[in-house]
Amino acid sequence: MKNLSLTKIITDYFMFLIIAALLFSCSENKEEKDKTVTNTYTLTELLERDKDLSYDEFIKLKAKYENLKLQYLKDNSNYETLLKLTEIYIYEARVSGEHPYYHQAALKTIAELLKNEKNLTKDQKFTTLFYKATVQLSQHNFTEALITGNK
Repeated sequence: MKNLSLTKIITDYFMFLIIAALLFSCSENKEEKDKTVTNTYTLTELLERDKDLSYDEFIKLKAKYENLKLQYLKDNSNYETLLKLTEIYIYEARVSGEHPYYHQAALKTIAELLKNEKNLTKDQKFTTLFYKATVQLSQHNFTEALITGNK
């Protein structure tokens, strides 16, 4: 009877170790997946424009946006793509009047660019800061725009 009880304890112990190992390996994979998700910047989608508001132009702009979006998804270290997307957001804010939505999208994209500031060329950094100051001026944040402009 003691042997049966000892055998059961050993069996239960090994089962525990196997289950713990499986859970540990699954949680490592989940953490790796979570890291890739948090390292990916999510682009802001374009809002549909009113049909009376240069809709033909919007169709072309939307196609350009989708192309840039695909380029970014293929290579998120292509900072020129993010700069062009920022241009689209600023342009759409002006044309559509959806300033809060598109200014937020532009500033989010600019923040993503500035997170990688060391990898930007001088021209890319200048353009990024120029766009940031442009949005800040549009939002009447004159002091912040001056600080950004001085950078």
